[in-house]
Amino acid sequence: MRELRWLLRVAPPFAALAAVVALGSAPLRSTAMAAGCGGQSLAAATRVAPPAPRAVAGAAAFVIAPLLDASGTLAGQRVEVGTVGRVSAQLELPAESFAAGPFGRAVLVGADDGRSSTLRALDATSGCSWLIATETDVIRRATIDPAAGNVYEFRVSRDARADLGVWRRPLAGGPATQVLPPLSADDRFGPTFSTELSWSAEGDVLVAQSCGITSCRTRLLDAAGVRTFDGADQGEVIGLAGGRLIVYGACRGLPCPVSSIDTTTGAATAIASAAGAARLVVTTTGPRLLAEVGLDADRALVLVDPASAARVSVPIDARDWHLVPNAARAGGALATAPGWALLTRDGSPPGPGDAAELLDLENGTTLDLTEVTQ
Repeated sequence: MRELRWLLRVAPPFAALAAVVALGSAPLRSTAMAAGCGGQSLAAATRVAPPAPRAVAGAAAFVIAPLLDASGTLAGQRVEVGTVGRVSAQLELPAESFAAGPFGRAVLVGADDGRSSTLRALDATSGCSWLIATETDVIRRATIDPAAGNVYEFRVSRDARADLGVWRRPLAGGPATQVLPPLSADDRFGPTFSTELSWSAEGDVLVAQSCGITSCRTRLLDAAGVRTFDGADQGEVIGLAGGRLIVYGACRGLPCPVSSIDTTTGAATAIASAAGAARLVVTTTGPRLLAEVGLDADRALVLVDPASAARVSVPIDARDWHLVPNAARAGGALATAPGWALLTRDGSPPGPGDAAELLDLENGTTLDLTEVTQ
């Protein structure tokens, strides 16, 4: 069994545990449910990111890790939700489960018990939760649109695991409407193994990406409609900002080339020939790709302009540090202030006693994560 890692620096794991629950189709059991969390759901999901690096102490965080049986087979998933220094809820879920966020101080958690799928949101501060949906179809992924107060769900059929498209429903619960149809079969991509949902940096465009073994198809949904990018050389999405879709190439493992696709013209520009961990960050000069380049003693961090491909080095010795990428790749996330990034020794969300640094992208200075809790 893999040991779960958590964003804790001031207390041992589970020291402040508010809830230990099993989530399937059954209701979530939480000592905080009586506080009426459901009535605060929209407020929880629309809380803005920390305005300053030290405010990260109270920011939402989560981590998800597989639970393996004695034979090494996936038996379940464990999710912890909370803030730096405090676990507010711990969940042990069936194997077909996921977590996403944070969205403000809310974290989405979905689980399927073989009969139905349940989607809930947890308030990372209090650990209380509210039910969003229960479906007989399998909800594989979900995300929150805080501005409109909606949840988007990607579903597959229970028997055949056929693509059923993307659906939208109110965050407070209610009927769902299909907003993206199922993808048609395409021999260039082969069977689709995963679909991820994310948002543009501006929060106004939904990114739905479906991937085969190496190649991916990406659909963008906004008020103007749907745009599809399906070049067979496209790999995993890193981010979307300023009308630029930033993607890895279709390769197995890292490092991998990175391209910037103009979402108006569809033209792709190579912006990195070989990048390791990478994420899109917001800086005072605009959105930038933050990426690891080079190997071992030559490893460095660079900021790349997605439009011009202009590159600047981040003035930090990165040989002993790795960038924590987005939540889907890292298996967890901590909300950080704009212009800052999280570094750890291995690129995973930090566990108890692990070194972790908040990196100021403007000047390369760092802040020990321990300091924000003191």
